Amino acid sequence: MFQDGQWYAAISRNLADGDGTWWKPISGWLPDHRGFDWFYGHPPLAIWMESLCFTLLGDSLYVERAYSLLLGIITALLIALAWRQIFKGTPLSAFAWLPVLFWILMPVTSWSIQNNVLENTMTVFILMAAIACIGAVRTSGFRSWPLLIASAILIFLATLAKGPVGLFPLAIPVLWSLAHRWHQWLLNGLRCVVLSVLVALGYLLLTVDPSARESLLVYWQEQVVFSIKNDSTVGSRFYLLYEWLLQNIIPALTAGVMMLAGWRLKTERATIRRNYVAFFFLFAACGTLPLLISMKQRWFYLSPALPFAAIGFAVICAPAASVILESAYSRMRWRGLNLVTLLLIMGSIAFSIASIGGVKKDSDMLHDIHVIGPVVATDSIVSVSPGIRWQQWGFQAYLMRYYNVSVDVAESNRRFLITDRASQWAVPDDYFTVPTDSLYRYRLFGRETGEEIAR
Repeated sequence: MFQDGQWYAAISRNLADGDGTWWKPISGWLPDHRGFDWFYGHPPLAIWMESLCFTLLGDSLYVERAYSLLLGIITALLIALAWRQIFKGTPLSAFAWLPVLFWILMPVTSWSIQNNVLENTMTVFILMAAIACIGAVRTSGFRSWPLLIASAILIFLATLAKGPVGLFPLAIPVLWSLAHRWHQWLLNGLRCVVLSVLVALGYLLLTVDPSARESLLVYWQEQVVFSIKNDSTVGSRFYLLYEWLLQNIIPALTAGVMMLAGWRLKTERATIRRNYVAFFFLFAACGTLPLLISMKQRWFYLSPALPFAAIGFAVICAPAASVILESAYSRMRWRGLNLVTLLLIMGSIAFSIASIGGVKKDSDMLHDIHVIGPVVATDSIVSVSPGIRWQQWGFQAYLMRYYNVSVDVAESNRRFLITDRASQWAVPDDYFTVPTDSLYRYRLFGRETGEEIAR
């Protein structure tokens, strides 16, 4: 599992065990290199939700996988629900499986579900917010306002899961007007303002709590501002645009093949809802382009926006898909195809989670973790060589997730010392090699005799 996912699982497990608080969850037993003794890397909602799974299911390595699988299933259902909302009362409403299929075809989908990233939680809230907001802009009169308020609450929760990147559903009313030739643009502009005010009001109310105020302020300064000004993980600010194109190659080719096949079967071309195509691709762009403000970019940051691109592709080729299926299946067989398609979709998500236990990316590292962990006391703190301390965050995440062992980022001499086998770093003279089973990548030292340590 990706190191971030391991950290989120460890922090959630700690919170379930009573270590840390809602606003100050902890990732280790010592302050970090900036002097903070709690995890401030992201707002706490997703961590809290995952900790509920640990509370209900206990401390098992399958808890985070079950949580991610559940989020994947909910996301698929919400994509289908958004489709049915748009095409309610039309023959295309039966094609709710099509955008789910395009979503699954995007490589980052299965990767995100497998690796327990916070984007999984945020995507669920964003989809629910979008469904509520689209319902509001399609509803006239005062009946639209409860849906708008619900959307604002869900946007607020999305930002509490992963930060400001969850704000892009605020643009839905204006984008809807833009895609429909500025229909009701004044009213939809007002709806945007109302959404923004309600989300801001939510944060204003949070700041009444001193713990929430301190936690969010530290997050903003140390994570958001620092990432924009100083942090860099890519060589180009436009890296995510390149990744966006890569994610959409397979869906685009699939949509193209379906459209060509549909047109060959039927000379009269079915009407494509161009306004919906424009809306969903513009909305996906709103979830992508603001990320370019920072040089800290990773491909899975695209996850919350891609379901809407998937819906856009489905809108393009749904008429062609209808022609293809009408030509290939009778009515009874079509009903059976719906069931088969649903089973295939759910099975592919389940397979993505189950395959985690197959070929392990860090097999040598995990082997050494399971050799070192039983020797080092649970809930303990160990010293490490500088290369591990500042570069191997995955190793530190595994230690905390599997054995509750924290790494001392200061150069203090703890009872146990772990070094990288390839490192030329000089081990202090008062340390001795600890007798263990064979280690592949690391070496374990102790400040006592081997017999005393091994007891």
